[in-house]
Amino acid sequence: MGDVLDERRIIQRIREDLGHRTRGADPVPRAPAAAPPGAPPLDDVRLLHSGFDILDTGPLPSPRKIFGPAVTFGRRIVRRLMMPILTRQIAYNAANTRVVQDLRSDLGAAVRQQESAIAGQQAAITGIRDALNPSMARVAALEHRLDGTAATAHALEQRLDETRGYLGHRLDDLARALERRLDAEVAIGRRLDLASGVERETAVRLATLRADLDRAALRQDRLDRRFAALGGASAAQGAATPAPPAGDPAVGEPPPRSGGIDYAGLEDRFRGSEAEIKERQRPYLRHFRGRDPVLDIGCGRGEFLELLSEAGIAARGVDADRDMVLLCRDKGLDVAEGDASAQLAAMPDGSLGGIFCAQFIEHFRPEQIQRLARLCHEKLRPGGVLVFETINPACVSVFGRSFYLDPTHVWPFHPELTRFLLEGAGFREITLELLSPVDPATRLPHVGPPAFADADAALFNRAADMINATLLGHQDYALIGIRSSDAV
Repeated sequence: MGDVLDERRIIQRIREDLGHRTRGADPVPRAPAAAPPGAPPLDDVRLLHSGFDILDTGPLPSPRKIFGPAVTFGRRIVRRLMMPILTRQIAYNAANTRVVQDLRSDLGAAVRQQESAIAGQQAAITGIRDALNPSMARVAALEHRLDGTAATAHALEQRLDETRGYLGHRLDDLARALERRLDAEVAIGRRLDLASGVERETAVRLATLRADLDRAALRQDRLDRRFAALGGASAAQGAATPAPPAGDPAVGEPPPRSGGIDYAGLEDRFRGSEAEIKERQRPYLRHFRGRDPVLDIGCGRGEFLELLSEAGIAARGVDADRDMVLLCRDKGLDVAEGDASAQLAAMPDGSLGGIFCAQFIEHFRPEQIQRLARLCHEKLRPGGVLVFETINPACVSVFGRSFYLDPTHVWPFHPELTRFLLEGAGFREITLELLSPVDPATRLPHVGPPAFADADAALFNRAADMINATLLGHQDYALIGIRSSDAV
């Protein structure tokens, strides 16, 4: 509106300066009166529209008689001089009038649009208010309920505080009771530990007594069988003990196991339990699969015969000790009593697929084992296998451990001596297996810097290896030979 008022004042000032008057008006026309302050903008717009044309093209009379023509002439000259300026002013005034009119129209449209938007917003606000009225009522109800809930929560907090206090006292009481219970359990645990120690000691003593009882029962059983075999005669009556059957003079017999020594009891105590021997001999089964029948020479308690039977391999055994033979027969094993050479000599040549001989050859002299090896070669068919297991004298510690523990041992067979005897009997593809290693904890350890210089350490370690191999090696070995097709 400020811009419109400025234009209006400019037009009025121009009219006053030029002495504008409308056609047919007074000689000194007066500009249209401006709208009073505070009048509606529409009146100002109408006034501006009606007075934009300030150019007067009518006659210019003068009431003066003498100077009238001159004044009129002067006015015409002034009007002609002002014509370009007035023409531009009229165009400017007309443009301002059009702009103001367009602005008025746009303003009216904007006002109407704004009024319509305000009306729509008012309607929307009314609708929202109407929609919110139930929610406000619900909010008020919820606030009322919340106030009630707060009061209830306060009451619950008070009761919870009371409950905490009560539970705290109860927990204190329970903690004290638990401490007393734990003290009692600790005391009971100590008594149980003491009782467990006594129980373990008792179990150890019972196991020892049971083992002694088992050995005594086994010995009693052997004595009963021997007594029955002798026809009921007792040693106290001075009955003579029959001589063992004669062996093949070409091979010979092992030394007699008489003289009051219970050889079966000796083996039970020092050789190991039957379960231990079975597990120790189980790896030999791989050599005899598909090579039955097998003969076990010096079968003893029959551990390997049981393994062969469990594997489905036909086998029989021979042993010169009657107690051992009777024990094997009680197990249902096929075992003959007598000398091995006699049993072998009675068999057809090439009738056996395998011969097993464990902890046996050390009871004979080398020439006897040479003859036994040749006899085994004759009775095995081509491809048959012979296994000799014995004590390893290359491990010197066996002489302080096992060799002289058996009074019937005669000759320690070095592995290379046994290999030489088997090769002389005609066996080929002879392999050596070392068994029963000495406990590694007893072996001499290697040393090195900084305790020893490198050269000294190497010298000591070589000496330690030699001592370990000589004194603390493998206590047993087995030589496995294959029967060739060539005659000896």
